[in-house]
Amino acid sequence: LNVGSTSVKFAVFDKAHPLDPLLMGSVKAIGTAPRLITSADVDMALEQHITHEDAVRLIIQHAPKGVTFEGVIHRIVHGGTLFDKACLLTPSVMASLAQF
Repeated sequence: LNVGSTSVKFAVFDKAHPLDPLLMGSVKAIGTAPRLITSADVDMALEQHITHEDAVRLIIQHAPKGVTFEGVIHRIVHGGTLFDKACLLTPSVMASLAQF
C-alpha cells in the first residue's frame, strides 16, 4: 500500500511469484471525484464521501478470488533523520514516528 493524501495505490502479490503482481491499481481523487482503477480492467466512479479506510475495503473486495492476505507493507514517508531506510514497524518505531 502507498497511502497518500488523496489516493491509495496498491499491488497484490503471490508469495510463490513475488515479482509478478496478481493485481495492481489505485483509488484516486479521494475527497473530490474518487475512482477505483485496477489492472483487471476495473474503472469505476465511487461515492464522493469515501475515506481512505473505505478505499482499502474496496481494494480487498476486488482482490482475486481465493486470495488471503498474510501481510501488508505500507510505505511511510517522512521518517525524519531517524528513519532513512526500510524498517519493521515495531511499537518503538511507532512511538518514534508519533513525534513527527
